[in-house]
Amino acid sequence: MNEHLLTTPVIMGNNSSLTLESMACFHDDDAFKYRAYTFTYLLLFPVAFLCNVGALAVFFLQRNRRHSASCVVMVNLAISDGSFSLTLPLRLAYYFRGGVWDFPDWLCRLCVFGFYINLYTR
Repeated sequence: MNEHLLTTPVIMGNNSSLTLESMACFHDDDAFKYRAYTFTYLLLFPVAFLCNVGALAVFFLQRNRRHSASCVVMVNLAISDGSFSLTLPLRLAYYFRGGVWDFPDWLCRLCVFGFYINLYTR
């Protein structure tokens, strides 16, 4: 399938006239996915990593509120998001290579595990 947007007519019933409603739009999801994820992860990784490290530094420097319930929740969220952001360079390498994983299998499993840990620890 071509990477570009393809529009093909779909004839409805015996009517051979083409209307806007009778047009179906198809596109290649993989090409779009690789570009979108690469662009998003390139923007997201430095912001996510630096912001979560900064948040952890702020929370650990607050001695008087360190054990409050809201601080504990926020520290857990920052650790969870920070650990997930560490998997983004591996995902970037995967999408830069067009879906080819060049690293060991255990590293792939660790990357997926990090995703699920982040997903379920929120």
